[in-house]
Amino acid sequence: MSPLEDYTHSSLMPYAFKIFQEEFGRVTKYSVLQENGIKFVLQYYKDETSQRYKVLWDGKMTYCSCKNFEFSSKLCRHVLSVFLHKDCYQIPSLYLPPRYYREASSSEKKKIANGG
Repeated sequence: MSPLEDYTHSSLMPYAFKIFQEEFGRVTKYSVLQENGIKFVLQYYKDETSQRYKVLWDGKMTYCSCKNFEFSSKLCRHVLSVFLHKDCYQIPSLYLPPRYYREASSSEKKKIANGG
């Protein structure tokens, strides 16, 4: 597993991790075409005419033009692609709702709530 998968595997309930893996399995199919500060443009790697997705990420907050997180509370493959591109190995706790976490001891919950 990649460091990002390892982190989510140890942090999330099996159902939530499975959902994560479905999206994560698709991250390599997208190219980061342009980077300008916190702005990224992603496109499916095989088709130059495919839809482009805009992702903003400042290291803490992220937004994707597909709006998957806003609609379903799940990070999309576009954001996960940017995380990998920028060597981010932990998903910010803001994007992992508490209901997705494994049962943890109170000290582990504090550690997760503080971002790792």
